[in-house]
Amino acid sequence: MIRLAADDVTKADLGPMIRPMLRLALLVVICVSTSLAAEETPAERAARWRAALVSPCCWTESLETHGSAKAVEARALLDRLLAENRTDDEVRAEFLEAYGAAVFAVPPGEKADWLFSTPLVATIAGLLFASWALWRMRPTGTRRQAEGPQAVVDDSDLGW
Repeated sequence: MIRLAADDVTKADLGPMIRPMLRLALLVVICVSTSLAAEETPAERAARWRAALVSPCCWTESLETHGSAKAVEARALLDRLLAENRTDDEVRAEFLEAYGAAVFAVPPGEKADWLFSTPLVATIAGLLFASWALWRMRPTGTRRQAEGPQAVVDDSDLGW
């Protein structure tokens, strides 16, 4: 492992690393902004809600695919709320009042936020660490001569 003193690293050495990191940050911003900017059609919104809700009769299958009478009733309630152009918060509050928190496939709250944000944060941290490690392993172009006395090795008996 090669260790460098603090004065060995100059601002010129940081230049090659800053540009790829800025490009990576720009790529992440573009990907996130395009995914947030896409508007949802009413059919997509209804499909998203049906997949996000669990059937209130057995609590095992999504509202989208379950065929029981309670699931049909819950789908009718959902369709009525979406037809009234209710916001997502209003739909969530209505289902929470009617069926309780168990109706949500992913319960709202802080734990769900951690569930979805942790992989993103870990991926970004891994990319930053890999970039830093590759930057540290790159050849610098100049080699420093070792200071102090050099060892003399007699290799005549090795038979080279």
